[in-house]
Amino acid sequence: MAGADFSRCGLVVVAAGKGVRFGGYKQLVPLIDRPLLVHTLEAFLQSGFRQYVVVLPPDFILQGTWDNLVGTNPGLRIYEPVAGLDERALSVREGVRSLSRECQFVAVHDGARPLPPLGAMDRCLNLIQTDRQLSAVIVASPVTDTIKRVRESGPLIARTENRAELVRAETPQICDRIHLLNALSDPRNFAAGDEAQAMELLGLRTAFVLHDGFNPKITHAKDIAVINAWLTAKEETTPEPRREDLGRKRA
Repeated sequence: MAGADFSRCGLVVVAAGKGVRFGGYKQLVPLIDRPLLVHTLEAFLQSGFRQYVVVLPPDFILQGTWDNLVGTNPGLRIYEPVAGLDERALSVREGVRSLSRECQFVAVHDGARPLPPLGAMDRCLNLIQTDRQLSAVIVASPVTDTIKRVRESGPLIARTENRAELVRAETPQICDRIHLLNALSDPRNFAAGDEAQAMELLGLRTAFVLHDGFNPKITHAKDIAVINAWLTAKEETTPEPRREDLGRKRA
């Protein structure tokens, strides 16, 4: 099977949230040595997308926050900053609208996920490019907990769900650009939980690719400590490159 063609795909990283549950702008919270958002954006720099877009709080653009991030991380200049709106779906729509027509597909990623599974993302793009009946293919992970459906009105359990029929939806989510724009232009879809659901509400076909890696989303302040510990452990167990290896890379 041929590899995915990233030259026909744009990337939209959505980082326009106000961090209500977090207690403030989580985009700038430090992870090890640099802000959360920088970790997320840097993860995609070598992916080869046709276009790179980051959707930000308007204040980040107007008050120079984005310029400051780029000033200390010049590689981020590849990203075009776009001002987001109040609803996530509208922010995604603004980012997708900024892509050129040459982008037949768009990868939408949550800026609060600093460790995207790039291999699974590649497989998502390959699948949507080879099966044109699909409008979206999302990264997902297996559900390992026992999931109970409960009553809204009280503590009673309605039933236990079958884990074999469940996956945990994550990002990146690869979508047909035109289909996603159509879905996000319908006000009935503004409350959709993710891009795939917006497609599903239009009756379009979606699929998933499983990964078994670590793709956490920072939602609460306590999540920072978990990811910091993981990054620290990873740095401590990653061997230093040998001199001869560095020489081969330069060559």
